[in-house]
Amino acid sequence: MIKNKKLTVTLIVYTIVFFSAWAFFELLIAGRIEAAVSPIVSDLIKDCIAKTLIWSVPAVILIRKFKDDLNFKELFLPKKGWNCFGIFFAAFTVFILVNKWRTSGKIALSEDFSPLLLIVYLFVGINEELVFRGWLLNSTLKGEEFSEQLKPILINAVMFLLIHFPIWIKNGDFFTNLTSGAFIFITVLSVAFSYSFVKSKNIIVPALLHMWWDFFLTSLA
Repeated sequence: MIKNKKLTVTLIVYTIVFFSAWAFFELLIAGRIEAAVSPIVSDLIKDCIAKTLIWSVPAVILIRKFKDDLNFKELFLPKKGWNCFGIFFAAFTVFILVNKWRTSGKIALSEDFSPLLLIVYLFVGINEELVFRGWLLNSTLKGEEFSEQLKPILINAVMFLLIHFPIWIKNGDFFTNLTSGAFIFITVLSVAFSYSFVKSKNIIVPALLHMWWDFFLTSLA
């Protein structure tokens, strides 16, 4: 499934180091940042600065290192896949609007809404998609048939779910997210982002979808 032995070893070592580093940050550092500054500044530090350094920078370096296997240059070129983007964008928008209306009986901006959230979630989308789709999924994809792509997509979804565990533990809602079924949304979203990447081979597509989901979801009351 993985394209060469050197890439396989690198992927294993990277995964161990990356998950350990992010768990360390979330469990031991993020809480101190949140206690020291306002929520929006905290989000900017964690999601824009910390994630860029811990997530994107190593991922881009490794994608470039294995550029012949991972088509580094093509990842950032607007190509096909925008029809897929439009379908998912519309589906995400409708789902969030219907769910907000169903749970609160209204659709309104959250009291915590800030235009800066757009910047925060743009970085979230770029950082997380570079790692999970541009690097981890891209490293394991082989073949053009969906049957060949399904296993890497599902493994990627499990990994994407696991990276959320440290913040759930830090926030004290780990078991709530499991028993409420919230973890299913994370898994399904990962599959959607992965599918959009597989169809487009363009990291911009899942990054924008990821940004829109997070931004629109948290912007509404």
